[in-house]
Amino acid sequence: MRIIAHISDLHFGKSNPKTEDALLFELHALRPSLTLVSGDLTRQALGRQFRRARSYLELLPGPCMILPGNHDVPIDPPHRFLAPFARYKYYISRQLSPLHRDDEFCLLGLNTARSIVLDGGRFSRKQLERAERIIRMMPKNALRIVATHHPFIRPPAIPRYRRAIAGAETALETFERCGVDLILSGHFHQPHVADLRSVYPSIGRSILHAQTGSALSKRLPRDLIGYNVILLTKNRITITIRIWNGRAFEDLSTSSFVHCKKGWLPEKLLMASNNPLVTPARIHRRPARKAQRKPTFQ
Repeated sequence: MRIIAHISDLHFGKSNPKTEDALLFELHALRPSLTLVSGDLTRQALGRQFRRARSYLELLPGPCMILPGNHDVPIDPPHRFLAPFARYKYYISRQLSPLHRDDEFCLLGLNTARSIVLDGGRFSRKQLERAERIIRMMPKNALRIVATHHPFIRPPAIPRYRRAIAGAETALETFERCGVDLILSGHFHQPHVADLRSVYPSIGRSILHAQTGSALSKRLPRDLIGYNVILLTKNRITITIRIWNGRAFEDLSTSSFVHCKKGWLPEKLLMASNNPLVTPARIHRRPARKAQRKPTFQ
């Protein structure tokens, strides 16, 4: 069994000290196999905000995987276009596409923030080619996960002018070829879980997609403040959305998916069906070794 704590959009510069303390307490009690921070560590990519983010990230249970977001690219033109990730690399990590590997799951982070746009994100062709090579080398029995800041789905509550990541179809063709099971993202501050086939019917296999809310921001409603807990066990993925109620984090919803001959299906549908096509199919064919915990940034 593996546990991923997925937090995003910390927005230091506009963070809430109460949620900062509560989140640290929860994550240390949870003891996740990996803490994923999927971008927007700062509000305006200022040096003091990055320093505050760095101090907080050092308190998280390790190992941690960290990605930049669009708010981590400076607004001022000289820095934005000449050295967009210089401050991020100096204060946080020089690695913009981190990788975690173990016997049960492999997670590849991809940087989707770009200096050419303020809000949106995109992939480059070179980036996708490299991602495909890395994912194809992952163990066959391990779950294959990709993390980005920008999401592939615009949840219903998000205005239409805010679009999902550019080039999503091309990226999903790549991820489908190399067997990606799950994509994790942030950015919209809206928790949301879905099978990407519900939006991209051309996908030939199911790829799950989970967005998380803003973990620490104090400028958003309570139901948008939170994080996700992802439980990985053999042929099952369980995603629990936790939100801030003003005093503590509490469960909002839990979605469980089981891998079967038809792909990833909701556990409720699987349990209600007698169809032999939805007989669970084991993903892991060998016992997993105990993961080593390394308190370090990737």
